[in-house]
Amino acid sequence: MRLFKLAVLSAALLANLAPAQSLPREVRQKILEAVVQIVPFDPASNQLVDWSGSGTIISPDGYILTNFHVIGDEATREHYQWHAVFTTLPSAPDQPPQLTYWARYVASDATHDLALIKIVEYHDETPVPPTVRFTAMPVGDSNLLLPGDPLFVVGYPGIAGSTITFTSGIMSGWLGEDLQAGGKQWIKTDAKIARGNSGGAAFDENGYLIGVPTALLQSTEGGVFEEQFYLRPISLAWAIIGPHVANVQRAPGVQVQQPVVLPTTQPSPGTAPVTGAGQPSGNHGAISIGASRSNIIAAATAETLVYHTYTVTVPADLASLTISVDGKGSDLDLAARFGAEITSYRTKEEGGDWDFLDLSANPNPSFTYSNPPAGTLYIDVINVITQPSAYTVSVTTGPVNPPAPAQPAGTVTASTTQSAVIGALPLGQSAQGQLAGMADSASFHTYYVEVSAGTAQLTITMSADIDLDLAVKFGSEIASYVDREEGGDWLYRDNSTTPGAQFSIPNPQPGRWYIDVFNALGPGQTGRYTLSVR
Repeated sequence: MRLFKLAVLSAALLANLAPAQSLPREVRQKILEAVVQIVPFDPASNQLVDWSGSGTIISPDGYILTNFHVIGDEATREHYQWHAVFTTLPSAPDQPPQLTYWARYVASDATHDLALIKIVEYHDETPVPPTVRFTAMPVGDSNLLLPGDPLFVVGYPGIAGSTITFTSGIMSGWLGEDLQAGGKQWIKTDAKIARGNSGGAAFDENGYLIGVPTALLQSTEGGVFEEQFYLRPISLAWAIIGPHVANVQRAPGVQVQQPVVLPTTQPSPGTAPVTGAGQPSGNHGAISIGASRSNIIAAATAETLVYHTYTVTVPADLASLTISVDGKGSDLDLAARFGAEITSYRTKEEGGDWDFLDLSANPNPSFTYSNPPAGTLYIDVINVITQPSAYTVSVTTGPVNPPAPAQPAGTVTASTTQSAVIGALPLGQSAQGQLAGMADSASFHTYYVEVSAGTAQLTITMSADIDLDLAVKFGSEIASYVDREEGGDWLYRDNSTTPGAQFSIPNPQPGRWYIDVFNALGPGQTGRYTLSVR
């Protein structure tokens, strides 16, 4: 239970109270409903945390777009599961927002500091019926912005008091990821942004959501105090909106977009410099299969590790895929995950969402996927030592598999006994596999099933010859099987001592459901299972 005593929330940065002047009144009334205050819930203390941020409802079924640093920790990529959502009545903008809903974590892009949560409960923890519709703001096209366009920033900056605050300004220009080079990873604006504004909304003159207030930079040179405010363009958010929010409110003509990313400059193989500060945490682009990338990763601190994320587009029917890092003698670490960026390097039981993780003292970690699924592979090179390190990361493959022999109609066969994302399991079909136990965490086989609108019931059945377990979640892969009060993010879980499980879900939400068969029995325990969905 998330029962607690509400405390007064505060923030401590500057905010401009100048009102927006050119948005129509009816648009501003919608904004008052759709822009919310977010406060994560900490299960360890059974209290809300001592910071707050803002967010924007972007779909009638209650998905909220915000910053990752509002709902989690950028340094560790860990996030809270539950978040208090405070709302303002359009008829009472002079009053503080009230705790109205609870939202759960859905997905995130920690590299670009963006996250999605979804309203699922009222303030008293009773479920919000699926028929409830929320006021949502339409998502616009940030790539159409030109310097000089008017912008309106909305959120809850605590220094401006506890009420919702509008500020206005112009779109000042674009910047690349490093806040120096060209690119479209940041929007510069002179509209004031303070800490509580983080995760809130930036609207164009039509009232379309085109950015997320994220950062400010302050400097004093020659006795002159200067401030610059930055938004993440909404184009970057489609990486998490597209796969998870089927009915996002879109401005006319707006389709699912891909972020504009500039090519990354890299040293030539074998000539990576060994001096310099190195590159900070962030996404460092794509690697082609058969190629390698050399770089220098910045030094970690006592509080913060540094990671470089790369992506690999994996075709179908590869026999194997090997990722390797040459740390040039330094103790660099390696993590990998299919389908989404890694958000936590903790153990699986503590919420880690990696497929593979090597935190050993080996300076040359590597990992091989057997029969990898087609899709996008995310690779993290991790530095936990307090000095910059040169490295080369390589991606190689075995031969293409010959066509697979025909399987019995309606059957999917898992090709590995190790943890893996097996892939799609169509309704009406079954899957068979073997799953070996692991020493330090539960092993798992992940399947997903596409459920269409109007489905009356989804039934998931698993039988096994030993005590294997079953977990189910809508919208994103399961990151942790622990109890929900401790951070588990499943919707349904059966970890009883019986070697089978079944869930019947009435009127399931349309979209992708994720199903995990998992083995928590430890080494030497390999179980056979059959999984079916109908």
